Amino acid sequence: MSSIVSSQSDSGHRGREPAAASPPVPSTVLQRLVVRVAHKDTVAFADLYDALSPQLLGEIRSAWPSPSLAAAIVAATFVEVWTLARFHSGPGDDVEDWITDIAARRTCDRQFGEHRCAHDEAGAGTVVSPRRLWWTAVTDTYDRQYVLCLAALLNRPQLACPEPGPVGA
Repeated sequence: MSSIVSSQSDSGHRGREPAAASPPVPSTVLQRLVVRVAHKDTVAFADLYDALSPQLLGEIRSAWPSPSLAAAIVAATFVEVWTLARFHSGPGDDVEDWITDIAARRTCDRQFGEHRCAHDEAGAGTVVSPRRLWWTAVTDTYDRQYVLCLAALLNRPQLACPEPGPVGA
C-alpha cells in the first residue's frame, strides 16, 4: 500500500506507532471483493473494509492526530469506494493503491482547508474568520454523515461519530 503521508513533511506526528499489522490480503482477493462491491454486495464491502481500514486508519493517523477526524476520513474514503467501485473493477487494477489514493486526496483536501482557515486568521489576532466558521460547520456535518453512511453500508452499529470541533481551534 502506498503511503498517504509521503508528501506531508510537516505534520509533526511521525513518531506514532504504526497500526497493528494484519496479514496482507492477496490483491486477487481484493479485486474480487471490488467486483462484488461494484454489484452492491454489502458483505463484500464489509470484507473489503475489514481488510484495508486498519492500515489506512494508521496511515491517516500519522498525518492527522485526531482519532475521530481520522475515522471520518476513512469513512468518507470507503463511502467513495462504495460509490465508485463499478469504475474500478477491471482485471489488474491495484485495489490498495486506488483506495489509498482516495484517502490521500481526502486527507490533503482536509489539511489544505484547515491551512487556508489558519492563514486567513493569522493577521486577525483572536478573531475567528467567517471562513473558519463555515469550514467547521461544513466539515463537522459531512464527517457525521460519512460515518453514519458507512455504518449503514456495513450494517453495523453506529461507528464513532466525530464530535463537532471548537470553532476557534
